[in-house]
Amino acid sequence: MRAVLITGATSGIGKAAVHRFAKEGDHVIAVSKSYEKGSFFISEIDRCEYKGHVDFFQADIKSENEVERLYAELSMTFRSIDVLVNNAGVVQPAAGMIEKIQEDEWDELFNTNVKAAFLMMKHGLKQMDRKKGAAIINVASAMGSTTYPPALAAYNSSKAALISLTKSLAARYAKQGIRINTISPGLVDTPLAHWLYGGKCSFKKVSEKHPRGYGAVPDEIASIIYFLASEDASYVIGHNLIADGGHSLK
Repeated sequence: MRAVLITGATSGIGKAAVHRFAKEGDHVIAVSKSYEKGSFFISEIDRCEYKGHVDFFQADIKSENEVERLYAELSMTFRSIDVLVNNAGVVQPAAGMIEKIQEDEWDELFNTNVKAAFLMMKHGLKQMDRKKGAAIINVASAMGSTTYPPALAAYNSSKAALISLTKSLAARYAKQGIRINTISPGLVDTPLAHWLYGGKCSFKKVSEKHPRGYGAVPDEIASIIYFLASEDASYVIGHNLIADGGHSLK
């Protein structure tokens, strides 16, 4: 049974990933900064009776002290972390034209989308078994490399930074048995996407213009994350897998 740590675990892609890994028999460590959401999620997932197991840990992973506390607690239960999925991310508060974005809003977004992943890897790598091997999957966005909506300059930049960070670290740790990759989803039916497009109805209209006529559901992205964490992806290192249903082909 692998120990799989997933951040941003109570909503959207993160939530779907927790379900997928638990269903396959892994021991999932679901991390969120909201204790209320985490408690509700655990009660929900317990009813699924998966082969694996899910534990919830509350932590604000933008804080190094919080990340160190998290890993210290995990070290008392887990011999090593086998898979780390850095999924936590936000669009707000730094959405809109750049002239209107405040410094603290920019910092909040980058702290969540980039700094948190950096901290989780910085301290998580210490708890990964080099002989056994491990995998890190960073969840970026297709907008970090293929499309650049001007109203999402901060978000796009943060995801581009995460992709670059992934490639740099992948080269450093490949010989140590740790595979690090990025997945960059396109349009996905999540609460974050609904907010971004102004509600479910607006999201549906945008989805209808997608090359296949609709965007992804979180389970589709979770399946790709699961693949990147598996031995089937043993030769995939430092890759940014764009999963956008062909949208970037336009």
